Amino acid sequence: MPQRIKNMLTKYFCRHTIKNRIVILIRGRCILKISLITNGSDDSMDCNTTDTIHDTPINKYEIKCALCNFPDIDKTPEPYYIRKRFTYSNIEIFKANLGDLLLSERLKTIFSILFQGQLEFKPVYIENTSIKTKWWLGIVKNFVVTGEIKDEVPRCRLCLEPLHWHPGSQSKYRLEDLESDFDIVKGKNWHSLDEKDWKKSWIKRDAFFSKRLIELLKKLKAKGIYQYAFSPIKKASKEDKEWIQHTYNALPSDLKVPITLSFDENKKSLLIQKIKDFGIFSEKQHENKSIKIKYEHEIIALLKKLDKPLQLTYDPDYSVDILENWECYYDISDIKRARFINFAFDQYGNYYSFDKNNKDFPVYHFNHEAFVLEQIYNSIYEFFDVLL
Repeated sequence: MPQRIKNMLTKYFCRHTIKNRIVILIRGRCILKISLITNGSDDSMDCNTTDTIHDTPINKYEIKCALCNFPDIDKTPEPYYIRKRFTYSNIEIFKANLGDLLLSERLKTIFSILFQGQLEFKPVYIENTSIKTKWWLGIVKNFVVTGEIKDEVPRCRLCLEPLHWHPGSQSKYRLEDLESDFDIVKGKNWHSLDEKDWKKSWIKRDAFFSKRLIELLKKLKAKGIYQYAFSPIKKASKEDKEWIQHTYNALPSDLKVPITLSFDENKKSLLIQKIKDFGIFSEKQHENKSIKIKYEHEIIALLKKLDKPLQLTYDPDYSVDILENWECYYDISDIKRARFINFAFDQYGNYYSFDKNNKDFPVYHFNHEAFVLEQIYNSIYEFFDVLL
């Protein structure tokens, strides 16, 4: 379709009215650029990883094929569970199993207003309990074919599903950016990490957001997912920007406020003083080494909640054992020559840092897949409020 026609259709779509403080989107025909999204973590809320199997779902799917045990991936389990070890921080959106979404109450409300009919919402519970969480499962209703498997990949002789489907080596093609009529879609087809048996790595479906939705989430300061790092869709179009601004302005004011955490002033003061002391002594490597080490150990003890197992935001696999790279410089994105202390690391290369030269010690998260260093808290005491 010619770009001129696409632009005309997009302009037709970008009309908004307000009724009872709810945004009514008057939909016309609209072609949207959509991009693959990824979580800000290799871990999953609704899957476990063991030494032998990667991403085993904690929710039980009905078996569709008695021969190969392939599940019914279009039928969402009820009730829907997430893992017990997750805490509720300022993360508001997370990619769930098989291309669906986990949403905060705020985003659930926003999505139900803006994208009527594109999601079905279900409550979410703590694993194997009747305890309802603050999350909502958003089941994506619209699909798109994102790839085609090679002819030589073996299939089950009964249900004809592939016995494995690695997206890189076993696809004729794979789409990571495409066009759609909808802002939220998921892949119709699935893929697996294992090249010989999907049961060894479970199965995945890709999720896609329109570029305008990705940018709207940034404006709303809703954290948790990222656009695929290598997407060619780098900037929102003029029409997208108009939609974002109109939509943001039309939303009720209470929905524009991101989740925040309260904090204990005494704990805040204690942690900040320890970090300040550490910063002073770490600058003087030739003297006071024993004092520097003492402060480092005290800070680590605080961050580890007095040596109890650490639960960092949405990912329990981070550990605090050392304060690293306190004299390392970053020059990524809009962060210029800031001195950071890396304090929590996972096995994949992701980590958390704070800027020791900023009086509030803002916390940053580095996502190795998206290659994004992003500020996630205004200060470190907010980050550790649920821990201390």
